[in-house]
Amino acid sequence: MKNSINKSLFVLALTLAASVASFAQVTTTQTTLSAALTSASQFVNLTSTTGVNGLQQGAFQTLLFVDQELIGVNSITGSGSTAVISVQRGVQGTRQSAHSSGTLVWVGLPYYFSLSPYDPTGTCSATAQYNLPIPIVATGNVYTCPTVGPRANQWDLWYPNNQAYLPADSTLNGTVTSQVCHATYNFAVDGGAVATITPAKNCTIPVNAVVYNVSVNSTTAVTSGGAATVAVGISGGGGTTTSLVGATAKASLTANAFIQGTPVPQTASTWVKMATTTGTVTATVATAALTAGVIEVYVFYFVSAT
Repeated sequence: MKNSINKSLFVLALTLAASVASFAQVTTTQTTLSAALTSASQFVNLTSTTGVNGLQQGAFQTLLFVDQELIGVNSITGSGSTAVISVQRGVQGTRQSAHSSGTLVWVGLPYYFSLSPYDPTGTCSATAQYNLPIPIVATGNVYTCPTVGPRANQWDLWYPNNQAYLPADSTLNGTVTSQVCHATYNFAVDGGAVATITPAKNCTIPVNAVVYNVSVNSTTAVTSGGAATVAVGISGGGGTTTSLVGATAKASLTANAFIQGTPVPQTASTWVKMATTTGTVTATVATAALTAGVIEVYVFYFVSAT
């Protein structure tokens, strides 16, 4: 009977959440297991008990999501890693299993956790979500709706170091895939005046990004009535107008020419780090205006924790 009541209230909470999603958004709390959890244990030890509450009128006020198991909190005595937390395992049909000490735990009200059988895809609005990130119980993945970067306003996997707009692997251990920023300077679109130009077709390089390689391909020859040069850089904190490629004569930017950028994988001293703000790719024309040309820029980077 008790489980039936909990389930009914759980569904009710999900319904109510949908009606208040436009109110103040909250960040889903995370902590870790401070001790290993066996598959049969009815007590959980957490590093932090912030946001953890016991039953109220027979309904769960707090759920814990560990790997792919949803756990309901019955009661809590004390706080922090020494707190005694009595729980109900395998809530909402999830599998009761063992978990190692140090495993990531998501903490929240029942409606913080999506019971959809599928991961979210397509566009999203961060302000329309009651909480972010959102753990997907069925798949074990955690999704967020970034507002900046190349994945802005699109559902994307949450990244452990809070760089929410970056894809991450499913282990949630801090290992991330290498990223590629692709920007295109096009004379027909961006013009060719002597100036620093921010191409219309661009991308965002995030804070703490470490650029370790750059490749430039002039897919249409760069031409000019004078001795024009083009440099490729990054706007924003940590970048300069020549961060990626120094001033290069038009004669080197023939049709389908390839140029190695300044940062190269084997020379760490040439790498560039975005230390304070995000940045975008720039093209700086000097000496004489351009009359034609298309330059594609590929910026390879990873994002450090700080």
